[in-house]
Formats: sequence, structure tokens, C-alpha cells
Amino acid sequence: MSDLPIIQKTYDLIRWYVPILNRLRSGSLKRARRRLKLLQSRYASYQAGIPEIVQSIQSWEAHLNHGDTWRLRRQIFNLLVFSRR
Repeated sequence: MSDLPIIQKTYDLIRWYVPILNRLRSGSLKRARRRLKLLQSRYASYQAGIPEIVQSIQSWEAHLNHGDTWRLRRQIFNLLVFSRR
């Protein structure tokens, strides 16, 4: 039973790189959406600047590029608007 975490990590890695299995976990998506909403509110209240936002979005998009996520990326990024109050 002590091998279970290793097996789970291996399964996650295989699942990510095998095209038919490479789906993003729902927990990761929820955390990312929450993080993007936080960035929007931080930008609106002048607590975050453009470089921080660009870096965060580019990082998340690079992560999504590893999977079969074209529609998901369009759905998330088409609705993402940053504006100041």
C-alpha cells in the first residue's frame, strides 16, 4: 500500500501525456478560475499590475497547452476582462 502515491503520480503523468486521456482535473480548473477572479479584483483595486497578470495568464496557458484544452482555453480567455474602477 505504500506504493499507492507513486502509482497515482505515474497514472496522472500518463493520463496527461496520452492524447485520449489528457483531461484537466476539475480541481485544477476550479483553482485556476478562482485565481483569475482574484487577479481581476486585484487589478481593479490597483493591487496588481499588467506584468503580473500577463505572467500568470501565460503560465496557466502554457500548462493548458499540454492537454487537449483548445475549447477550454477559448472559453476561459474569451470571457476574461480586466478593468479598473
